[in-house]
Amino acid sequence: MKLRTKLGISYLLLVVIVVTFWFVFLHFQTQNAFNNFIERRKEMLIENIDNQHFIEEQRRFLMDSEHFPPKAPERIFMDNINNSFLIAMSFGFIIAILLSYVAVRFFSKRIDNITNSMKEYEKTGKPIKISDKNDDEIYELERAYNALIYKIDKQENIRKRFFTDLSHELQTPITAIYGYLQGLSDGIFKPTKKFIQKPISEIERVQNMLKEMIALVKLEATELKIHKDMVDLRPMTLDVIETFSNIIKDKNIHYKIEGDLKVEVDKQKFKQVLINLIKNAVQYGDEKSQITIFMDDKNDGKYWQIKNQNKSFDVKNLEFLFDRFFRTDQVRSHLKSYNNLGIGLNIVKKIIEAHNFMITAEFEAPFFIITVKM
Repeated sequence: MKLRTKLGISYLLLVVIVVTFWFVFLHFQTQNAFNNFIERRKEMLIENIDNQHFIEEQRRFLMDSEHFPPKAPERIFMDNINNSFLIAMSFGFIIAILLSYVAVRFFSKRIDNITNSMKEYEKTGKPIKISDKNDDEIYELERAYNALIYKIDKQENIRKRFFTDLSHELQTPITAIYGYLQGLSDGIFKPTKKFIQKPISEIERVQNMLKEMIALVKLEATELKIHKDMVDLRPMTLDVIETFSNIIKDKNIHYKIEGDLKVEVDKQKFKQVLINLIKNAVQYGDEKSQITIFMDDKNDGKYWQIKNQNKSFDVKNLEFLFDRFFRTDQVRSHLKSYNNLGIGLNIVKKIIEAHNFMITAEFEAPFFIITVKM
């Protein structure tokens, strides 16, 4: 039952109780007062039937209702009615306050649980899950809170792990470069072309990591401006695939491109999207597998899709795939080969959203599929 329904029923019951109490009390008080009034009138009629003064007072009463005689039965009757109203309203008001207090305490206690959990998380950094089985708006708030806390905790763990990996990954090539140069300085190694290529590879590795970091900082520091032009995505896709021809050959991966698609995009930024998506598929796809790229202009919209085989992917990681600094264990085990900081897909998402497009990821074992809807 929804919270607004509960509140509606609660206040409806409150009004019914107050009004019922009021009328029941008024009924008995009025009946009692009226019976007393009738009895008193009978006595006065018997005692004063010939009394002209009484008749004159009655005439004055009928002509001007403001001139009640002192202690007149009519005045007593009206006073009793007014007192009944005041007593009923007073009791009804007190009952309304008590019931409102109970209702507010009941609902506010659940909100206090959320507040206290947030304060505890702020102090200790440990997420506290709230358990509640009521099916209403507060339950929806609690469920959203639990999901948010889980997400924040996951991101914090990712951030800590990222900086641990980053410090290690920067230290490794720097140490290697230092060793190569020290060996040359001491005359241990000869400056051959093959030997010099080793420190150059390590420097390129550091450059790639720094480029990813700089790209992410630029995207987050300023508003991403998009300048759209009509672009044919098929030749752009082929051009990007060619840049990964060496690793495609080494892993014996076959690729296939189906369809054609022309769309208005920012050419340079969207090419970065294709680079990151194809790079992701090539690097983490299984050896001797196939990468298939679909592109088409359907009735319900244009789309570009890449599909690769990845048997080791854990579907639990799917919801964090586009989070920055997120890397699966598979990625972490290939850091040296891939030079990956876990921000490539996050950059993709930011560029796609800047185009007002949509990107989705799904895993249909053993195939991993990313779709860009335009």
